[in-house]
Amino acid sequence: MKPLIYFPGLNGLRAIAAMIVMIFHTDQFSHYFGLASQGIWRLRTQSYAVILFFVLSGFLITFLLIQEKENTGKINVRQFYIRRVRRIWPVYYLVLIAGIVLIWLFPEQIHRGINPGLGITALGYAFFIPNVVSFFGYTPDLINVLWSVGAEEQFYAFWPWVIKNASDLLNHITWFLLAWLVFKYYLNWLHFPKSGWSLGEYLPFDYMAIGGIAACGYHGRSKMLDFVYHPAVQIIAWLFFVISVLYRPVHISWLGLLNTDLHAVVYAIILLNVGTNAKTLVSLENRVLNFMGKISYGIYGFHFIVLFLASRLLNNWLPALPVTAARFIQYGSVISITVVMAYLSWRFYESKFRKPVQAEEAQCPFPK
Repeated sequence: MKPLIYFPGLNGLRAIAAMIVMIFHTDQFSHYFGLASQGIWRLRTQSYAVILFFVLSGFLITFLLIQEKENTGKINVRQFYIRRVRRIWPVYYLVLIAGIVLIWLFPEQIHRGINPGLGITALGYAFFIPNVVSFFGYTPDLINVLWSVGAEEQFYAFWPWVIKNASDLLNHITWFLLAWLVFKYYLNWLHFPKSGWSLGEYLPFDYMAIGGIAACGYHGRSKMLDFVYHPAVQIIAWLFFVISVLYRPVHISWLGLLNTDLHAVVYAIILLNVGTNAKTLVSLENRVLNFMGKISYGIYGFHFIVLFLASRLLNNWLPALPVTAARFIQYGSVISITVVMAYLSWRFYESKFRKPVQAEEAQCPFPK
């Protein structure tokens, strides 16, 4: 039986991204627990972690589609959509339904994004345009994390057709990326009054296209890999990432909107090294990160509901505790309960929708 394609370390990147989002959101919404925020969320590191998710998605989806086209001479778009539905929809709709019910039950306790038309919010999210309705102000805390999942689904709606019909894929994706960046700048120039953000920030197809370019480069064993795999480049990329997480996201003023795309490029370099470079300086392949990476979608989807429910139980007495103890309980409860919930979902709920796959030991596709 043909082995599965497996990129070591990518589960580790998923785990890191999911943990960043959960930790920074827990700080951002400390007021739910009756505590003052430490302010680290204002750096928006959680938003950059979501960019890492987008780059990962673009890389993996593009590579798998290229492999399918190479192996079979075509792309079965119908099966692609079925696989995406099985993977994405169960958790997405579970979070959506649970979130809408809690918003309806606790309208006074939800501190942000409750517009008069909760029905509009529910419909927008149900039909996979959560990023669009979020831009127009329909951003209830409990389900707003789903905006990025909706954006990915929109990307998946057209991306297999791009791969299927492109004769020179790298060239096509590069032109798509350039055109999309121009479009994002145009959306930013429009200055929509409904949101403090540009609509382009809710349409992150450029980050996924950057992941797609990385997939094309790896598949074609591009000469760019010699540059990407160089130890000095690896060190710079990891320093960039560590500084962005532990201090503040690297920002170059003259790049403007392109700063987020610079981050996406750096994440693609890190991804290519941990996932495809046999001489990577940093290995993320271990049991803990693999486990956390496997359930990272659940961590991302469920963490805010866990945060809210935990705060309902703790906010009456947590502020009376010493600050250190209160923080330990706040973060400990959110992280531990979310991980347990994500595992239970992955093991007993999401598995019902995944087709059983039998395969030999996964192939590590390092370049020869």
